[in-house]
Amino acid sequence: MIKRNLRLGNVWQSVGIAGNDLFRGTYLVQIASASNYQTGGGLFFETVSAILQWYPDTTNGLDGGEVVNAHMAGHARGGNSLKLRFKEVHPVGPGELQIWFGGATNAATEYTFVFRLMIA
Repeated sequence: MIKRNLRLGNVWQSVGIAGNDLFRGTYLVQIASASNYQTGGGLFFETVSAILQWYPDTTNGLDGGEVVNAHMAGHARGGNSLKLRFKEVHPVGPGELQIWFGGATNAATEYTFVFRLMIA
């Protein structure tokens, strides 16, 4: 479980999870009870889940991995969607997890990321 305070908008941004924060493999990732309605985002107790491939070493590209359309279920999403991706960050260092949100928030909200390694 990794907690991050993020101010989301409809641009790709790092969540601060990169490189050796995760082992190489395929993960089930969950954002537990995302609620950013108080900061203008419209999510109200939504749980988000997706499948994500992770590569912890330095990369030799600048591509964003395939966009992972996250499944969302909960009380309300305010017409917004959320996406995750693995972004290669050559030549600076290893790849990182990025997030995109269909709306925008006016302040940071805490998000809890939970990762479960499915295939190593």
